[in-house]
Amino acid sequence: MGSRFEDVYPEIVGAIGPILTQAEVTRMASPVIDLPLIVERNDFWEETFFNGNFVPIMLLDGGVGGFANNVQEVTKQILSERRTQMFNLMSASKDQFTSTSVYGHITSCLNTNKLDVPFACLWKVDTENDDGNHELIRLDGLGLPATTEVNQRTKLLDNIGFMPLLAAARKKITTIAFDKNLGDLDWEYVTWGGHGKEPQFLTCVPLLSGERLYGFLLVGNNPLRPLDDAHHQFMANLQNYVTSAVAATISADEALQRNQKLQDQLIESERQIRYMAQNSDIGMIQLGLDGNLIWANEHYRFMVNHEDGRKPRQTFIDEAQLLEEDHIYAREVWQQVRQGEKVKTAELRLKRKYQPPIGESIPMTIILSAVPYVESGHVKSIMACLTEVSRLKWAESWQAQLAQNAKDARSRQSEFTDAISHEVRNPLSAILQLADGIVESMTHIQTPTMEDYEGCVKENVEAAKVILSCARHQKRIVDDVLSLSRMDYASLSVSPVATSPDKIVHEALQLVRADAAANAISLRIVQEHFSDVHIVDQVICDSLRVVQILVNLLSNAIKFTKEEATRTLTLRYGATSLEPRTVFSPQIMWAPSQEATHDPTLLKEWGEGKPVWLAFTVHDTGLGMTREQLGRVFKRFEQATIKTSINYNGSGLGLFISQNLTKRQGGEIGVDSTSGVGSTFAFYIKARHAEVHSEHLTLNGDAASTDIKPVHPNSNGSVKMPARVKGSSKSASNKTYNLHILLVEDNIVNQQVLRKQLQKAGCTVYVANHGIEALGFLRKTSLWTENNGSGFHLDVILMDWEMPVMDGLTCTREIRTLENAGRFATHPEVLAVTANVRSEQVEIAYAAGMDAVVPKPFVVSELLQKISERMTDKQNS
Repeated sequence: MGSRFEDVYPEIVGAIGPILTQAEVTRMASPVIDLPLIVERNDFWEETFFNGNFVPIMLLDGGVGGFANNVQEVTKQILSERRTQMFNLMSASKDQFTSTSVYGHITSCLNTNKLDVPFACLWKVDTENDDGNHELIRLDGLGLPATTEVNQRTKLLDNIGFMPLLAAARKKITTIAFDKNLGDLDWEYVTWGGHGKEPQFLTCVPLLSGERLYGFLLVGNNPLRPLDDAHHQFMANLQNYVTSAVAATISADEALQRNQKLQDQLIESERQIRYMAQNSDIGMIQLGLDGNLIWANEHYRFMVNHEDGRKPRQTFIDEAQLLEEDHIYAREVWQQVRQGEKVKTAELRLKRKYQPPIGESIPMTIILSAVPYVESGHVKSIMACLTEVSRLKWAESWQAQLAQNAKDARSRQSEFTDAISHEVRNPLSAILQLADGIVESMTHIQTPTMEDYEGCVKENVEAAKVILSCARHQKRIVDDVLSLSRMDYASLSVSPVATSPDKIVHEALQLVRADAAANAISLRIVQEHFSDVHIVDQVICDSLRVVQILVNLLSNAIKFTKEEATRTLTLRYGATSLEPRTVFSPQIMWAPSQEATHDPTLLKEWGEGKPVWLAFTVHDTGLGMTREQLGRVFKRFEQATIKTSINYNGSGLGLFISQNLTKRQGGEIGVDSTSGVGSTFAFYIKARHAEVHSEHLTLNGDAASTDIKPVHPNSNGSVKMPARVKGSSKSASNKTYNLHILLVEDNIVNQQVLRKQLQKAGCTVYVANHGIEALGFLRKTSLWTENNGSGFHLDVILMDWEMPVMDGLTCTREIRTLENAGRFATHPEVLAVTANVRSEQVEIAYAAGMDAVVPKPFVVSELLQKISERMTDKQNS
């Protein structure tokens, strides 16, 4: 500010002057990097450091008129770096020191930072007393006068020298003002490090770990640094690092002393110990440093098959007996103990096998624990114990496997419960709605005519047909579950009866004929005539179980064929006395089984007729599978792909049950399939010729091969989106709901039934088959911001959960993302209409953005009441 630099900062002109001269001469900025300066602040001279530069200000005549200074103080960083460097030295290689040499190591580290530690004195606790009056020994330090008596012993509670200060600092770091009358040192002859000045304060640092006191460190403070937070943190860090180094070495020495004491005791009682060792079930050995066996007990020799005259090769066990991958662990322990390291352990596996109570044999496992035998500070030999823990390792592995199996079982149980719940609730929802519609079918007609009655009856008949179809679907799910339960408890019985293969096929067809016709599937039946057996009239078998297998296969074939362009299903059957697999295509992949096939025909109730094999194949022109997918179809709760359950429904139990049924009847089941072409399922079961005869049953006349003409479905096809249908003015309960609803539902039956019920209640219903269609339709509504209020009016979205292409949760998340982005003018109301109603699933639905959850099954009046309540709450808010 117009004054000369040397007038304003005379104390630092010596350091800054050359920098200004350099900037003036070079006409360039002169940098200042970590420049140490002693400055006066608040009447206190302190050590500081600065970074920055001095930029010359040029005059028009080319001369330098002044300097612009940009400077930053870095004192904290510099102090932290040099203190950290000292601590790093203190921590490095501290394991190499003993409880005696570690104090010299600490002193040498402190000596590297005399600026912050200009003076230091160390005491160590030599003897601990229960009353706290420990015996201390004063050690060397920094700057102590030559006349200072080191190795001086003093009691902590004695009122002499520095003891009162140390006793006061027994529990925490204590800082006091420097006084030349303190302690028993001749302060006039102290050599102050660093800046060479007396400190203003002394800090007593207790070397304390937990409740154990290892000693004290008395430190003189940097006279050019204030007693601030940085100083207190420095003292705390000093306490931690010094205590850590001392405690680690003392603990190690104490452990070594304990081991040495133990070995001394072993030597004194050698005869007794050897007797115990010889009869112990733990292997014990003593080896020379060259690997020669000095001594071994009998259990060691038995455990490792050791022979006299054959020595280990620089390790505890002949490596020829160890698994190759464990060689490195044995060698590592050998080298470490040989060099005098403390107790070392390793887990090693032998090539010898241990046969557990259950399961396959495993390598014998031993725990090796080795220690060096030390005399006069030198390792003379190595001693080791070997304990076999094979049974324990097997038990751990077995328990872990049991725990994993239990976890997998719980997971499968949950998945199974979800699948069954979904499969049962969907048709149940349709049944409730159709039944409700039948009950209320005439209530909205004021003066019914005969035409009204006829129309009502026709509608009710169609509704009843759908109810029967839904009930059959539920019955099949229940049958699958019951069959599975019987298999789990080994109580699935096989009951032989006299029947004919034709009758078995006829009964199976009766159960699937309507489903095939409804889906326009051509059903072809072919009776095979094998070379060894021309015709089999009557056989003894469990016809109910065979029909169950056939229905499973036929139902699956219909399910995976009904959406294809070519819809043909062929059932072939016949009887043979040949090896059963030979009558099938060699391309059939037979389901693997870990259990032996049961032959029920050996029991007396099956009679004494000649054995015969009943063979069946079901071929379809459906979706087909890859070879990889074929390996999963017979597994419990699994289907070919994850999309199979989504797109085609099913519990994943049918084929698993069918496999068990064929196995219990002495047979097998298999499959051959080509993706996009179709699948062929084949199975056979064992039977006997019956000793009685009955009238031969033919299928659709006398032809062995017959085509069943498909019955084409009515107009109940898939509904394209958006399909906008205005509802009638009256509902079943005579209450009109003027609501505009988007129904997102993939199940055609549920879709049509619910749409019709909502229309009767006066609602306008739009339909989407999955989430993608729903998102596309929302862009055409008045809710979409860009439409400026035009487009389809929409009040609420009824969202199913599990749908193909895009499920309900994903669709709802997309809706909320678009809403947060401002793409909707008002909040789209989304209600989940789902059979997934476990508490965890309801939480998932709300987390995805659903406004409410309506569980299936339900009646339309309850659904409309729920929607009305939501709309009222929305208007009030």
